[in-house]
Amino acid sequence: MTRKEIVAILEGPLEPYPKTVQKQAIDGTWKLAQRFKPADLLVYDNYNFVVSGFTLTGRPSDGFISLAVAWDHVTICFLQGALLPDPKNRLKGEGKIVRSYQLEGIETLDEPYISNLIDQALAQAKKGGSNSKAILKSVSAKKRRPKPAP
Repeated sequence: MTRKEIVAILEGPLEPYPKTVQKQAIDGTWKLAQRFKPADLLVYDNYNFVVSGFTLTGRPSDGFISLAVAWDHVTICFLQGALLPDPKNRLKGEGKIVRSYQLEGIETLDEPYISNLIDQALAQAKKGGSNSKAILKSVSAKKRRPKPAP
C-alpha cells in the first residue's frame, strides 16, 4: 500500500478534524504501514473515533495495533496490550485486553520504549493472508464529535 492510498482512504473521515490531528493520523498510519508490510489497513469511521487498524491475516479479529483519532489527539492502541510487558507503566487501560498510549507527536512511535512495545505486538500477532490493502470497513452515519470553532 502506498502513502497516496492511505491519504485517499483517510482524507474523507478526517476532513472535519483539525489539520494537526489529520497530519498526525496520516503520518502515523503511513509509518506503521511501512513497518508492518504486508499488513492490511482497516479503517473505521466510528461514532467516537476514526480508527486505522492493522492485521497480518486480513481478518479484523486478528488486528494487533490501531491508531484511534480523537478530536484533539491520536492514540496508539495495542489490541493485545495486556500481554505486553510494560515495566514503566506507560500504557493506559485496566481492561483484560487493550492498552493504549496517547501520542505526543509522530516521533512518539520512534521512542525506544514505544517502538519496543510495537515490535512485541507485531511478534505476537497472528500472521498470514494479508495483501497490503487499505480498506474502508465502515462509516457510522451518526458521529459524536465537536464542531470546529467558526
